[in-house]
Amino acid sequence: MMLMRTLVLVAASALLAAPGSAAAQGSFALDSVQASVCAPVTVTLAASGLVNGLGFDFDIGYDADVVNVTNVELAGLAAAPAAACQAPVFNAPLDPQNPLFETLSIAVACTAAEGVSGTGTFLSLTLTPVGNGISPLTFSLCDVNEQACSAATAGAVTVTCFPTPTPTPVPTVTPTPAIPCTCQGDANKNGFVNFADYGAVSANFGQANPPAGNGDANCNGFVNFADYGAVSANFGRPCPAP
Repeated sequence: MMLMRTLVLVAASALLAAPGSAAAQGSFALDSVQASVCAPVTVTLAASGLVNGLGFDFDIGYDADVVNVTNVELAGLAAAPAAACQAPVFNAPLDPQNPLFETLSIAVACTAAEGVSGTGTFLSLTLTPVGNGISPLTFSLCDVNEQACSAATAGAVTVTCFPTPTPTPVPTVTPTPAIPCTCQGDANKNGFVNFADYGAVSANFGQANPPAGNGDANCNGFVNFADYGAVSANFGRPCPAP
């Protein structure tokens, strides 16, 4: 069963907007990548039509059975000197409300007088493959300056680099062929029913499917008291010619 975990990118709680600045706006999108080699891959978070952005909040769900998030960096618009954004500070505390989920918190603060504006890459996420599969990268939150983004487009990571386990072959069991029963009572299979057949039953008593059927006077696959009865019931009778 695959567990969806949450990658939370948290901006500074206090927005540093200059007095009278215009309200922030913009949309964001994650790209989709293929990991055909078991090495870290980069997923970009791109902004479109961003205006006056100073604080950013993103909650992104991912499948931790497929990838782990190992690093987050500013890129493009957020990395530009004019944006004056601080380097991300992040950790991965365990969510006390649900021990099956982890939360990665990242703080970003930008101090440009008019905020960050434009279209282009905003963040770079490094993800390390841990298992084959497709990990959706889905937004559960996208805010700019504590206002909802105009759009948030999900991405995905497809991992195919790990070898497929070879199934363990199941051995074929060859059934023991049944011994043709041509003569009831003939426990030693010599073509006659006589005292020697009692001896054959005794010598093989308790066996299942005895070799060549020896002792199995009634041909039922077992040597037990019923075989003594088969010898007695057919005692002295000649067996049919083969």
